[in-house]
Amino acid sequence: MTDIDVELLNITKSWGDFTAVKNVSFKVKKGEFCSLLGPSGCGKTTIMRMISGFETPTEGIVRIAGEDMSGKKPFQRPTNLVFQHHALFPHLTVAENIAFGLKIKKQPREEIQKRVNRMLELVQLPELGDRTIRQLSGGQRQRIAIARALVNEPAVLLLDEPLSALDLKLREQMQLELKRIQHEIGTTFVFVTHDQKEAITMSDVIAVINEGVIEQMASPSDIYERPATEFVAGFIGETNLFKGKIKKGSGTSASLMCDGEEIHVQLDEKLPEGTSIGVSIRPEKIIWGAVADEATNAYEATVRETIYQGNVVHYRVVTANGLELGVDITNNGGHQVAAVGETVNIGWPIERGVPVMVRVT
Repeated sequence: MTDIDVELLNITKSWGDFTAVKNVSFKVKKGEFCSLLGPSGCGKTTIMRMISGFETPTEGIVRIAGEDMSGKKPFQRPTNLVFQHHALFPHLTVAENIAFGLKIKKQPREEIQKRVNRMLELVQLPELGDRTIRQLSGGQRQRIAIARALVNEPAVLLLDEPLSALDLKLREQMQLELKRIQHEIGTTFVFVTHDQKEAITMSDVIAVINEGVIEQMASPSDIYERPATEFVAGFIGETNLFKGKIKKGSGTSASLMCDGEEIHVQLDEKLPEGTSIGVSIRPEKIIWGAVADEATNAYEATVRETIYQGNVVHYRVVTANGLELGVDITNNGGHQVAAVGETVNIGWPIERGVPVMVRVT
């Protein structure tokens, strides 16, 4: 008995000269909510389709619940797939839609009714079994699509951007509902999305995909706080990313020059002088009124732009040597909003700057 529900081993998918997925390997533990996150065309949906059996890998192996899926059709796999467009049957009632897969499998009538009722309770729509699909709202239809997929008790539920057609407020509500449902039943979820906030809100683990490769796979907090690469730092939330070559170092402490300013950084391992690296610092990590010392990167800067956003004041500032930064200051009543052209002191403790891999061109 394995505690891994999904395992991809050196998966590659090519069409002619184009390779959509490049030697991808990862594992999803039983009961985890895993999101495949990346921009359009990065390969995340192709990975999902290879897990479900709708695409065949050019190379590599897909295992589900410890079993090699090579040669198995979608209906032979212990998975169910929820699409962006719900694909519900308009001529059937809500209950009939949920029961459809069980009837195909010739389950006893009493068992079907019991499981349909349980699914309606799970998605918090117990009174709607007799309604037609046309009588449901968008959010209700999405819940029924999820119920129809879960009623067959798959080992893994695959969700291909199922919330993207909903409006913002409803999408945010459904994110919480999906997480509640997943926690309640304990089924492994693999969720495809291009929405960073959506992935961070719902996931136990996120695989950030770019140009057919996984740049980083980790918890939401690690992805945000400790991005491993230039792409992850820039794709997840907003960041200030400074790129340069290590000028000097002592052990795991080093400095680099960027736009005329010296930036000190704490490294995970010692790197030789001349190594190209990046330093990521989130706008909310920057201190307003910072004072320079051995443990702090601090600079005098001029406010170039002030954007009042209610709970946050966002600034664009530039140092004397031309280093530009975004700075977010929480509006807690104690911050005096600075005017454009005003001189300010900004900075951050050295350990807050995250070293990241950068592409060398």
